[in-house]
Amino acid sequence: MKVSIIGAGPRGIATLTRIVAWYEREHEENEAIAELEVRLFDQFPIGGHIWRIDQPTELIMNTPTAHTTLYTDETVQMHGPLRTGPTLYEWLRDFAPDFISEQGEPDAADLIAVARRLGPNDYAPRRLYGVYQRFVFKQLQQHLPAGVKLTFVQDLVQDLVPLNPGFRVVTSEGSFEADNVIVASGHFTNQATIDQQELIDFAAKSNVTYLPPMFPGDADLSVIQPQENVFVRGLGLSFYDYMAELTIGRGGWFEPVGNKLHYHVSGSEPHIIAGSRRGFPYYPKPNNEKGYGEKIRPSFVTKEKLTQLGEAGELTGNVLFGLMKREIELVYYSLLLHQKDREAEIADFRTQYQATTDPAVLIDRLFDRAEQLDLDFVFNPEQRALASTNYQDFVVEFLQQLIKDATAGNKHGPITGALEAFKDLRDQIRFVVEQGYLSNDEYLDFLIRKYTPLQNFIATGPPVLRLKQLVALIKVGIVELVPAGMQVRPVNDHFEAISKRKPQFQYEARYLVDARIPVNDNEVTANPLIKKLLERGLASLDARQLADGTSFLTRAINVEQQTDRLITADKEVVANLYLWGVPTEGKHWFTNVSFRPGVNDNSLITADRIAEAIFSPSMLVETPLAV
Repeated sequence: MKVSIIGAGPRGIATLTRIVAWYEREHEENEAIAELEVRLFDQFPIGGHIWRIDQPTELIMNTPTAHTTLYTDETVQMHGPLRTGPTLYEWLRDFAPDFISEQGEPDAADLIAVARRLGPNDYAPRRLYGVYQRFVFKQLQQHLPAGVKLTFVQDLVQDLVPLNPGFRVVTSEGSFEADNVIVASGHFTNQATIDQQELIDFAAKSNVTYLPPMFPGDADLSVIQPQENVFVRGLGLSFYDYMAELTIGRGGWFEPVGNKLHYHVSGSEPHIIAGSRRGFPYYPKPNNEKGYGEKIRPSFVTKEKLTQLGEAGELTGNVLFGLMKREIELVYYSLLLHQKDREAEIADFRTQYQATTDPAVLIDRLFDRAEQLDLDFVFNPEQRALASTNYQDFVVEFLQQLIKDATAGNKHGPITGALEAFKDLRDQIRFVVEQGYLSNDEYLDFLIRKYTPLQNFIATGPPVLRLKQLVALIKVGIVELVPAGMQVRPVNDHFEAISKRKPQFQYEARYLVDARIPVNDNEVTANPLIKKLLERGLASLDARQLADGTSFLTRAINVEQQTDRLITADKEVVANLYLWGVPTEGKHWFTNVSFRPGVNDNSLITADRIAEAIFSPSMLVETPLAV
């Protein structure tokens, strides 16, 4: 049996480990089973593009080390054999120094020093997660069961040709036959939009620099001159990467002063002028206090409630969002009572809140107006900021409140601890999506246009450390935030930026960095394999019909919902060809998160399900999603 896995990042490695585990069990039960030959493909070394080990150390992960793994655990509801291993934190603690030394990297001593400083609730440099993936691969490679041959091909897969049966995997330097193929590629850049191409063309003929959306570790920032203006468009995770590279990466450093940070300027930094449509940085991740497998236990967004509403055809976006708000309020006020040393009231409050149909009355009775949770403001803080007399001061003051709350931790800070419900309840939203409980109209209007952008803003932000750094940089004048509605246009020999909401704010710069993460849009992807699959009709885009008869594309690659097999342009399922992860974003939901131990992680379930299908193709069981 020949299996090809395309993508050597976390999903590819996880799939590989499950395939080997399944083979080992099958071989133990039947020694006559055919030998297994697995090829793993990626144009980058093991770990893939995002986690490559030659990127700057200041680019950090967005998940605590103890909440990151590539191994299954006792909570994963799967049919395959359990194969455990160290989490990222356990690896850093027990294995990293020796393994890093063995790799012979030129800065091994510095990397080992960083690894030794990291605790279970810290955020590791992305390159260290890449080294962890190499460890997992080498451990597997060194302990392969008899009958298994494993080869890594460092080359970009450009085409996949059906052979009936099987496939030919085509790279720039050769081709390889396979009986089963799993496409586990992650993020990829897209072809330039019309707006981006205009900026590229303008930069090519003018004395300016434009960096289109890309992964910050790939960007050549050396062209940006010290103390000159640089526009950074986007205030999400990539913004913080660029912020770090243009400050810490240029010799500046942060000094703790009480509960805050002070930035010491090196003189090599540019003046960063940053903005976005919303004009507000993403909310911070609170300091982690949750242990192994610990998450919010839902009271309103339960599987039973969602199933009841969904099967009755009563689960709309508004209903689902209303349940989410109830969940957030329950956590917020419970934490607030804890913060105010009113511990004795928490149990009774939770009972009353869960029972009432009018929570506002209960909240008014128990809490002062000033301390009540204003979700409209939390979800749209830019509205008050725009109405303030000093936008910058308002944002800094609000960020400092968030920092104080997030620093208290996700089991103590009422605001950020409550908003973490958005993260902890992702499996419930996935369940709704996979079960098809939302109509196509609700899927588009609520999930894609409203909820997912809010989820990104509220629950996918950086560690609180990054917001502390941002405030310190604003205070010394290195960073300036543009009010909501940042717009940039080329003018003569420079770029101009304004705030659409406050046009009196105008700026000029010779440098423009597009810090928006490339969205998953397979219609314009630069991934040559995805393009070929679509051209050949082996793959198709997920299209959905609305109530008015029109249709829309989610931009996702269409796969069979519970088997991850590709669906052709003729609506047929392709045997032995699987695709999962980021290219399916839109068909599935929130596919780009790290694998977490102790929570029955859905990505680990998917990896095992694909392995099971390869060894037991007649079964192709529909493993229910974890909720």
